[in-house]
Amino acid sequence: MFGTLIVVLPSTHKGGALSVRHAGRERVLDLSETAPSEVRWAAFYADCEHEVAKIQSGYRICLVYNLLRKAKPKAQSRLDESVPDHRPAAVELSRAFDRWRKRYGKDGVPDKLVYLLDHYYTAAGLAFAGLKDRDDAIARAFVAAAQASECAIHLAMVHIEESGWAEYHGGYHGYGRRQRRRYWEDVDEDDGDFEVGEVCDYHYSVNEWIEPTDCAGNFGTVPLTGEELLPTGALDDAEPDNIQFSEATGNEGASFERTYKRAAIVIWPEEAANKICLSAGLVASGARLAKLGEGVADGRVTHAQFAGFARMLCASWATQSGVYSYRLPKVEIAKPIRIVTAHGDAKLLADCLNEFLPKHYGKGEHNDAIAQALVALNPKDAGALLSSVLKEAGRRHCAACLDLWQRTLSLTTTQTAPKWLLSGLDTMIELLPKATGAKESEPRTRWSSYYRRRVTVSLDEDNGEKENAPPKLTPDMIVGLLIAIRERCPARYARQCMEAICANTSGFPPDKLLVPALTDLVKREFPKKETRLLWEHCARFLARRSARPPAAPKDWKQSVNWKCTCTDCAVLKRFAINPAEQILRLSLAKARRQHVHNIIDEHELDMTHVTERQGRPYTLVCTKTRTVYDKKCQRHAADVALMKRLENMATSTNSVTTKEALEKLRKAILAAK
Repeated sequence: MFGTLIVVLPSTHKGGALSVRHAGRERVLDLSETAPSEVRWAAFYADCEHEVAKIQSGYRICLVYNLLRKAKPKAQSRLDESVPDHRPAAVELSRAFDRWRKRYGKDGVPDKLVYLLDHYYTAAGLAFAGLKDRDDAIARAFVAAAQASECAIHLAMVHIEESGWAEYHGGYHGYGRRQRRRYWEDVDEDDGDFEVGEVCDYHYSVNEWIEPTDCAGNFGTVPLTGEELLPTGALDDAEPDNIQFSEATGNEGASFERTYKRAAIVIWPEEAANKICLSAGLVASGARLAKLGEGVADGRVTHAQFAGFARMLCASWATQSGVYSYRLPKVEIAKPIRIVTAHGDAKLLADCLNEFLPKHYGKGEHNDAIAQALVALNPKDAGALLSSVLKEAGRRHCAACLDLWQRTLSLTTTQTAPKWLLSGLDTMIELLPKATGAKESEPRTRWSSYYRRRVTVSLDEDNGEKENAPPKLTPDMIVGLLIAIRERCPARYARQCMEAICANTSGFPPDKLLVPALTDLVKREFPKKETRLLWEHCARFLARRSARPPAAPKDWKQSVNWKCTCTDCAVLKRFAINPAEQILRLSLAKARRQHVHNIIDEHELDMTHVTERQGRPYTLVCTKTRTVYDKKCQRHAADVALMKRLENMATSTNSVTTKEALEKLRKAILAAK
């Protein structure tokens, strides 16, 4: 949608004048007509503010249309039309760009120029061929000047977020937030009580790029500074797209948050493209690397240019606090790795990966691309890089490293695993006894620092693409690993790997991982020596953990341990350790109720807390439960079922364990009942 058309059908009425405002100018149109046979109409762009006066008498019938473009027009269709000659302006601009390029890189010289357009545009409708009036004339001059000065030029959307303190001039209305958006939405009349004070924090960025051919660009979100915005002071008196005021709360005064979104022309020297893309993060950098790779293939770009940017890109990753830094979304870094791998320069690939991969390996989201890169390296470099990755990430991301080793092994063509892969396996086996293992994928409790509410999340939860989900440690992964080691590695490795796994019951819990894996290995007729080791380890663990049924609690007493000494926590502590009291009722204000909520949740007390919303203040009802005991009973029953499963496995399969071990398991099952 780029505009609105209003058609007034023949009707007798008075009043209802239409006011249209834009950029400080206003036109008032009287659409009433004394002649009943006349039709009147008005059209205006979508970014114009408009207001309709009240009808004084009679009735008016109008048809209102949204004006849409069926598709983006070709850029050439507008640029070749007969239009006023803007060449003199383009020449002056070109000279200015040349002066800018000569000083480029010096202190105080902006990296890029961002010229805000007069009209408002949506990201979907932004195109060189769709610019309006003065914007169109300016764009023609800029395009001609950029081409003459060897500068890159694009259209893009500028996003500005500002916040700071505000002054309140009205009466008391209670705590809260008030919001005001642009003129086409409802306005909160009470916002007149607030006035913007000083901007204390801000974030400027540019994205949603359009090439001069009106094709979408792929630069991602590029950071922006205030010195790069032109014309100077263009937003000083501009109405923000959205503004929110927050009244004073506690020790904090009134504050505001406002946002602007404007279309702009963005220019930078061609030779600065690498720097601009690197500043934008992985999306833009990956797109730039792909473009250079295509240029090498058709001869437009030299190998030195491609290699130089690839090294710059990897060095920029290494200097970040993580591959996914603040304001940087999780993106597909496998693509740049594949591009460098396909380039065929093993030394360049080794230099790039050694620059960032050991410290910023991640959680295994891109193991497929990394495995292909490892196989493309010479054995010495591949072994050193793999060992570095495993040493850095093996304990924290055990599943990811095991998956990487398996993927890399599957890509090799030799009958026996290469020596550099065996060296990596030795490193991994050393780390397995202390690895986090299955705890990587267990839900965890995360506390919101602002609302202090508990939220259960997964450690591998992310907003990234699903196809890049981190590997999880599962029985199937363990089975696949042991089979691959047995088939392609010397015989000692399978037993060493099992011994390392059995030494880490917290990372490789027998009930969740090892018993299901053992069941699958027995079905596949895995060698008895290794399965016996696994069987006896699982049997000992289950028999020890569930040797007796859980003892039922004799009273309602609960153990507590927290540092808070406030009055409410003291009451809660007395209630928790009281063996007879089951229900506690506290009439508290909201903030105090929330504090008690947090204490109960943070310390995982075995009680519920529900607010009765009757009277003032509301009453918090805390009720002790038997949830912990119920969970222990459920776990005990599951352990007994697994022990019976191991017993059946030993009975039906010869040599899976010794008679003595089987007899001990049977005694444990009887005792557990």
